[in-house]
Amino acid sequence: MIPAAPNSLEWTDSYAVASSGPPSAIDVILGSRRAKDTHQFACGRRLPGRSVKSQAKPPNAARSIEEKRPYPEKVMPPDQPEFRGVDALQKMVGDYDPSTVDRRMSPYETMPGDNYFWVGSSAVEVVMAACLSSQLTEVKRVLDLPCGHGRVLRHLVRLFPTATFDACDLDASGVEFCAATFGARPVLSREDLTSVEFEHLYDLIWIGSLFTHTSADVTRKWLAFLAGLLSDKGIIVATFHGRWATQLQRLTPYIDEERWAQILAEYNATGYGYQDYAKGQGHDFISGSYGISAAKPHAVVKMLEGIRGTRLYSYRERAWGNNHDVAVFGRPDWNEAYW
Repeated sequence: MIPAAPNSLEWTDSYAVASSGPPSAIDVILGSRRAKDTHQFACGRRLPGRSVKSQAKPPNAARSIEEKRPYPEKVMPPDQPEFRGVDALQKMVGDYDPSTVDRRMSPYETMPGDNYFWVGSSAVEVVMAACLSSQLTEVKRVLDLPCGHGRVLRHLVRLFPTATFDACDLDASGVEFCAATFGARPVLSREDLTSVEFEHLYDLIWIGSLFTHTSADVTRKWLAFLAGLLSDKGIIVATFHGRWATQLQRLTPYIDEERWAQILAEYNATGYGYQDYAKGQGHDFISGSYGISAAKPHAVVKMLEGIRGTRLYSYRERAWGNNHDVAVFGRPDWNEAYW
């Protein structure tokens, strides 16, 4: 049990220090200015327009700041990177509120369901954690691939209100809907993703449920290709069917049992299993290889290790929608300025 913090002020030469603790996780997520101000006050930072000099001081107020605070203000040399906490995240994201997300639905939506909007907001949680784990300081351009009919994009445009978005998919109706409804630049994909000409570099590439449908060779090739589209501090947030998929197949099957047995055999042997859907089971706008994959974390990490110029920021199991694993990687791989 954590004892309650006393509600008191501790005086120094020029200002009071509140004895409250750091903001709660809920305050962090909601971006509460009150929690932020309280924390700054508690850490001994004077807040603009909130001087307490005029208030009475106790008799021992003449004690110096050095006596009250034996530790130096900066514990890192000036050439080291600054701490990236809540402030850094607040500068990147807007006043996101899932209740304000555009709820218009495409008549051609391929992923309808009661959890549709919850899955989109879960992606926001994933992206926020990814940004904080990376070296990003600003998100100016975002690629959503595959964008579908905006299940996640409708949330991202609220999360990064000043950013420019590209919506890419093989599904032309989805690309058109995202452009018309969310103001994204339409990019019609091709079955060989590496043949698509992207005109920009991206600070964030969201890849939700693409590599859950591709073979190991295709996944490896496309990950390396997309890494070449990153800005200097850009990141890729990609989802995968991980260890949970081997359990979920029993509850809501992805594919027929014969093909799943082959996936599982390859998964156990190499860490990455894949099989194409049976004819007629996939989307009509995909004529080539398209199916179901399952990957162990080490297999995905090994792929990312082979992509030059990037570093792995995080790998989280069942992070998106309590289902997909999420890998976050990007630039820079090395920054000699810190050393």
